[in-house]
Amino acid sequence: MPELLMSAAGAGFPGLPLKIALPTLELYLLETNRKKVSFLKHIIRLLNLSEAVVLHDRVENIIKADTWKEKFDVLISRAAFKLSELLPQGEYFSRPWRQTHCIERPQC
Repeated sequence: MPELLMSAAGAGFPGLPLKIALPTLELYLLETNRKKVSFLKHIIRLLNLSEAVVLHDRVENIIKADTWKEKFDVLISRAAFKLSELLPQGEYFSRPWRQTHCIERPQC
């Protein structure tokens, strides 16, 4: 089963729709905001999604704890980090054979 980490999950897009479309996906939603964490947990219960976990923490704390190194197949982050911050996170969380794909909007 592929494992996906979505940092700064917000309202869960695109993580939750991916989980609905791919039920075997193991989804981890990482969010610092307590209200958003509560919302995500509520939606997961409401939709009865298994293998979906909401983590109320910061990326920096998870990296310091050193428990999820090279655990994930996919890392998603939507506009929460600069590319220079995101790439080291991808290196930490992603399995060694991963590919990195970044989409960054042009500066306005």
